[in-house]
Amino acid sequence: MFLPGDLIFTHGAGLIQRGIRWAERKPGEPESYANHVAGFTGPDQVTEALWSVQTRPFAQFNDGTLFQVWRCMPLTAAQRQAVAAQALAYVGRDYGLLKIGAHLGDALLSRLMGRNVYAVRRLASLDSYPICSWVWSHAYEALGAPNFFGLDPNAADPDDMHDCVSASPSWAMVFELKGAA
Repeated sequence: MFLPGDLIFTHGAGLIQRGIRWAERKPGEPESYANHVAGFTGPDQVTEALWSVQTRPFAQFNDGTLFQVWRCMPLTAAQRQAVAAQALAYVGRDYGLLKIGAHLGDALLSRLMGRNVYAVRRLASLDSYPICSWVWSHAYEALGAPNFFGLDPNAADPDDMHDCVSASPSWAMVFELKGAA
């Protein structure tokens, strides 16, 4: 059912998840859907950045949190494998907690200036400590398309990526878990 490179966007109900969506929302933008992004690196294998980048079976990922799975339809099997291989290259790396602070710093600056600001995140582009959106925005860079999600992969957040895929005719939602989170 799921293919390598399919992206999972979650919509958690907890305080941290709501805080992430608040920080991701750009001035004038409607409420954000996604507070986390993970992806498939195999038919039943999900890779994501939690306290470290890890891979686990989809059944362990699916804990009842609302989520959507999106697929880039034009990708070939070889391209899907290239994206998955790049994501898997991050497995075992520690989570980039300071990058969350950088995203929050840019969110505060954006609200003060009334426009999207990408300043603090430029300083936190250390590849050794990825966050969830970093893993997958950089994985898609393996296709040779710069700024695959419409912006520098170092600046991407789950909301930016979700906005991009949900507005693109090249992407299709292939699954959605709805209900009370």
